[in-house]
Amino acid sequence: DSSMASKFLQIALALSGARALHGFSPTLASARALSRARALLPVIAFSSARAAPSMGIFDVISKAFSNQEFNDSSAKASHILFKGGNSKGEARMVKARIDSGELTFANAARQFSECPSKSKGGSLGSFNPGQMVKEFDAVVFNAVTKIGEINTVETQFGTHLVKVDQRSN
Repeated sequence: DSSMASKFLQIALALSGARALHGFSPTLASARALSRARALLPVIAFSSARAAPSMGIFDVISKAFSNQEFNDSSAKASHILFKGGNSKGEARMVKARIDSGELTFANAARQFSECPSKSKGGSLGSFNPGQMVKEFDAVVFNAVTKIGEINTVETQFGTHLVKVDQRSN
C-alpha cells in the first residue's frame, strides 16, 4: 500500500544519507537509493502479504544496500507499438520497410505507433530494469541484443518493435 511505500522510501533515503557520510556523493547515493527502493517495492508488498514472511522488511532493506542482487544497469530504447488483431503482421511489414531503408525507425514510429512516445520518434528515454514489463526488459537488458538491432516483443499491450539505443551496466 502507499503508506508502506512511503515509509520504505523514507528509510531508503535516510540510509542513502548514511552511505553519503561514508564516501558516496549524496546525489549518487540518493539516486541509487530511489532506484533500489523502486525495484524492491514489489518484493516488500509480496513479503508483507504472506502470512509468514521469510524475510522481514529490514532484511529486505539491508539486502538492497548490500549491493547483492541489485542491478544498476540502465538503457535507452525506442519502440513502435502495434495494437489489435493484426499487430504481428503490421509489425512485420513496418520492420521490413525499416530494414530496406525505406523508413527510419523514428519516422516509422511517428507514422505507425499507437503509443504517445510516437511524438518523440518512439523514444522511451532512459530506464532501469523493472521499470518496463518483463518481456521488454528481457530484450533490452540482454547482452545478446545488439545496440541498434530491431526486435519484435509481445506484451500485454500489443506487439512492439524495440530498438536498444544505449545500454550501460
